Amino acid sequence: PGAFFSFRERSEWRKERKSEKEESQMMLGRGLRSLVFRANGVRHAGKVAGQGKAPNPRQDAMKQYLKEVTVGDLIQQRGVRVIQTIPSSATVREAVEQMTKSNIGAIIVEEQKDPVGIFTEKDYLTKVAANDVDPSKIKICELMTSDIFTGSPELSLHDALAMMADHSIRHLPIASYVGDPDDDDSRIVDIVSARDFFQWIKN
Repeated sequence: PGAFFSFRERSEWRKERKSEKEESQMMLGRGLRSLVFRANGVRHAGKVAGQGKAPNPRQDAMKQYLKEVTVGDLIQQRGVRVIQTIPSSATVREAVEQMTKSNIGAIIVEEQKDPVGIFTEKDYLTKVAANDVDPSKIKICELMTSDIFTGSPELSLHDALAMMADHSIRHLPIASYVGDPDDDDSRIVDIVSARDFFQWIKN
């Protein structure tokens, strides 16, 4: 908690109490961690009425930049990756071995070449390792995430990051139309990860 005072109020308050020690004692007595003095002569408690966060030009510029760059731009710079898939009848151990060999954090689970789920390193940690499950005795289809949230190459990085945050996911499959555009047929063509976004921003 904190309190807001005007510079005039602070000046009057200081004349009355005369020492920073007494100021500190007052803060302790009221359970305050800070005092914020504003020049507009108005005292507020908590958030300043009628005002939002202070402008942050650097943050605003980054937000605008992320709205202008697309997932397709990221993939083009990073390079297209071959999608790793595994049949739903495979075991969790087989999936983890394939993920480890390919150095990836997510794998698409398929049935008759159609995606039916995704299995990620987060799934392994929360559903296998945390529960002491034997990965060689359980099918991947039993622990995969069935709801696959996908983005498109045209999606902005800003919206892609927002989608990942909203659904608490670290890997976002990217779907795109292939073949005849009139048949409404799309396929997962890549997977972007939180690490990809960090690397893009870093560069």
